[in-house]
Amino acid sequence: MQADSYYDIPAGHVGKVLTPKGWQEGVIEAGQVNLGGQDMDNRRNSVVFLESSAVQVKEQFGQNKGVDNRIITAGRDGVGQIPLVVDVYLRMRVPADEKLRNRVFAEITPKRIGDSERTSLITIQSVYSRYAMQEARSLIRQIIGSYADDLDINAKRSEIELRLQTELIARLKQLKVPLELQSASLSNVAPDVQIQRARNQSSAAIVEAEAIDKIGQAINRNPGYVELQRIKAVENIGTAAAEAGKPPTLIFGVSGDAHPYAARASGN
Repeated sequence: MQADSYYDIPAGHVGKVLTPKGWQEGVIEAGQVNLGGQDMDNRRNSVVFLESSAVQVKEQFGQNKGVDNRIITAGRDGVGQIPLVVDVYLRMRVPADEKLRNRVFAEITPKRIGDSERTSLITIQSVYSRYAMQEARSLIRQIIGSYADDLDINAKRSEIELRLQTELIARLKQLKVPLELQSASLSNVAPDVQIQRARNQSSAAIVEAEAIDKIGQAINRNPGYVELQRIKAVENIGTAAAEAGKPPTLIFGVSGDAHPYAARASGN
């Protein structure tokens, strides 16, 4: 090899030098590495970076391009199972153990960085996709699907996140996946739009029924309540008409006599 050729290993990454004959010993921490020049056969060393700091991986369960991946809940007593759109964030990192890092370098194909032929990168996402994604998605679906509905899930977020973290860590260890899970958090948990619309309509109907019940109680306690509300309505109409500059309007009460507020409504 001729000449010196230094490359930076960025913060949050480690590197390993790949020679024409294979990997060099050791994993290099962030800093600089000398790859040298080219040999007699015009071959050169390269360096592969590996993300070493924790990274968030997002798992989405929804609908995309006609494919329905939503999670079906257990319902209550087996009734009322609904599909949910769910987002889960997993915070992961590659362990500091050199043997596990060497395994990642040996088994994951890196992607070239820009136009450089001498630098390439292995991301946490690529490690996760290779070793853990299918198992993680299956376990997330199993845990969240064991709850009744989104209301139940939102009420038990802390419990569910702890279950996700504990059981995912155990599963990754069982499968000897070269990743450490630091945390699991629920983000979006939403039912089907039609279900949410039906809930909103039901809530509005309950509120309206309660309001009607209160009015009925007021009328029973004081029959004059109806007349009071009629006077307020006429007053509001008169004020609006005056502010809008509309032609004078004479308003009559039920008895046919001019209403006490007719003069105000008519602008007199």
